[in-house]
Amino acid sequence: MISFVLLSLPVFAVVALGWSAVKTRLASPAAIDALSAFSFRFALPVLVLRLIASEPLGQSFNPRFFAGYLAGGCLMFGLVFGISHLLQRQNPPTAGARATTATVSNLGFLGPPIVLAFFGQHGAGPLAMAIVCEVMILMSLGAVIMAGARTGSSRAGSLILRSTICSPVVVAIAAGGILAGGGTALPGPLNSFLAFLGASAAPTALFAVGGALAAQRIDHVIGSAVAGARWSSWSSIR
Repeated sequence: MISFVLLSLPVFAVVALGWSAVKTRLASPAAIDALSAFSFRFALPVLVLRLIASEPLGQSFNPRFFAGYLAGGCLMFGLVFGISHLLQRQNPPTAGARATTATVSNLGFLGPPIVLAFFGQHGAGPLAMAIVCEVMILMSLGAVIMAGARTGSSRAGSLILRSTICSPVVVAIAAGGILAGGGTALPGPLNSFLAFLGASAAPTALFAVGGALAAQRIDHVIGSAVAGARWSSWSSIR
């Protein structure tokens, strides 16, 4: 237990630092937005790409882990959607928002620093599989349900598919998998550059998460629409 706390403490300390910076007005919400965009568009994709590319593809992708993670997510999604839609008589977009909120985590920002702190480089493969399950499948499913009633399911599905495929983290996972599958080693200078840039991913992402928490007021209205807002934020910074 003590080891767990000691490993977790730096991670959540940076989140608390970002929260405190915004609360005390040492950092503005605009600065947090810029930091979040930098982390999501550049630092996190580079970190994920380099980690996956440095491991044999057979070690990064485990079909049993992927199937189990996806099955658990689909089960949770289906249960929450069914309870909201069938028992509580919520319309499909609202039920889809609740199901997405219950299923999809903040894995893109919090996942890399936490997983790497506990498992090191060997955690890159499971992290990538979890991101694919949540972002490419579960979040897209929820977004189609939420947007389908307004824009038409076919148009919504096309927009969401394009947005998901163009997500920087998803592109990085695909590129890293291609390099690992082909056994291509990154040139020394390029590897050093990626390592230098990727090292900034964890602190900037965690600081941005803390700042975003400080800048928001959570009430029952925001809580009911959090999944829709999360998807809008994801799409706006892609």
